[in-house]
Amino acid sequence: MAVPAAATVPADVVLIEAADAARTIATPAAIPQPSWGLTDALPLLFALWTAGALLLIATAIVRHMHFRRLVLDAAVALEPIGSIRLVMSGAVDGPVAFGLFSRYVAVPHDFFARYAAEERALAIDHELAHHRHGDLWANSAALLLLASQWFNPLAWRAIRAFRFDQEAACDARVLTMADTAERRVRTAHYAAAIAKAAVGARLSLAAPMAVHDNLQERLTMLMQQDISKQRDAGRSRCDGDARSSGNRHRARPGRRPDRAARAAGTARRAGCAPGSSRAGSGRSAPHHDRHHPWR
Repeated sequence: MAVPAAATVPADVVLIEAADAARTIATPAAIPQPSWGLTDALPLLFALWTAGALLLIATAIVRHMHFRRLVLDAAVALEPIGSIRLVMSGAVDGPVAFGLFSRYVAVPHDFFARYAAEERALAIDHELAHHRHGDLWANSAALLLLASQWFNPLAWRAIRAFRFDQEAACDARVLTMADTAERRVRTAHYAAAIAKAAVGARLSLAAPMAVHDNLQERLTMLMQQDISKQRDAGRSRCDGDARSSGNRHRARPGRRPDRAARAAGTARRAGCAPGSSRAGSGRSAPHHDRHHPWR
């Protein structure tokens, strides 16, 4: 039985198919271009935010540890007040409070020579108030909030306003320790102590008595007659009952140092300035004599 011969393919068909195959191999397939969106940028943005926050916190901690080491290495220990240690160091230009667990107040080496006795007592009262009211813990929390918003310029303005309000509140606490009759002389001494204590750099985890960038504002507040008038007006709109009225009446002594502060200028001209014989008669409350042995 004869086997059928294989069907033959024309030569021109073979050539056409070979050309098509070669063309297909030579022409690469189109590669889709990747699309770049916000979702793809999120990991990069998060890494950038984390790096900025960690850098800010690390810088503040390193600066604080360096400051602490400089202050305590050559410090002379003074008599402590409760759990708060007092030291004298040449590394500070003015009184400063620092330390969260081991609490310190450092004063400069010329503290006794540059400050009058009343000014020394007021300066120490100021720094003790920072410790006793948890201001240093508040500064630590504020640093964490600032680190989370390091890219926001409003956050930097807010932290500066927060520190200024903190110092103003501390001023009010110190000035309300005395009787009303003594406050004008006390305010004059306090303003002199703030002017002498002003330092240049501000530390995030410490509380100096004064810094140069807000010195003029604080002295203006001390000498201004009604610095809380706007705040009191806002309170009066929100609180209309008799009990809130009584609270405002009890809070009024906190405003009197500012009202009496203007009289401090007259007291200076009349001979009641720090160092004069009349000023010596206006002693502070016995609180200072009990707790400030260097007087």
